[in-house]
Amino acid sequence: MRYVYYQDYDVYYDYQRQVYISFGGRNWNVSAGLPVAMRHVDVHHATYVEVDEYYDDDFNTYLDTSRPGGRVYVRR
Repeated sequence: MRYVYYQDYDVYYDYQRQVYISFGGRNWNVSAGLPVAMRHVDVHHATYVEVDEYYDDDFNTYLDTSRPGGRVYVRR
């Protein structure tokens, strides 16, 4: 698993690069810190979807053409 998607916040996380990917305005934003939408979220307990169909580095371009789905995991 390389990417996960926090559906409730529309934010992706790249485990390899250790960055969050979120859409802001007209572009995808990449940051090492939590995006504003998740500033009060405990990511260790948040529900996420494993993105299991994409593993390359050009994830932003991939998001422009399709929104990946996957299996939903609920951490408690």
